[in-house]
Amino acid sequence: TIGSIYQGFAKTYSTADATILILPHGLIELIWLILLTVCSYNISNSLFSFLKNQDIQPNQIISKTTFKRLTIACLLIVVGAIVEVYFTIPI
Repeated sequence: TIGSIYQGFAKTYSTADATILILPHGLIELIWLILLTVCSYNISNSLFSFLKNQDIQPNQIISKTTFKRLTIACLLIVVGAIVEVYFTIPI
């Protein structure tokens, strides 16, 4: 989908302008996507350890670090939405 959006911008604006308009939104989305991937790995790893009856308690499935990362990822989703709505020019 990013290719079709970029083509729509490139038809109206120059390639440099299209890149400048799309880049901030894309960077924010990439960061929260990476954060959510790390969090999902940590949660699934802890959950499998819990299901195997290893030394992990139910309240340790989501660690404090994972919870902080999830919170940051949610905030980045909101920031990305704000950037998309108010700073990205509609096609």
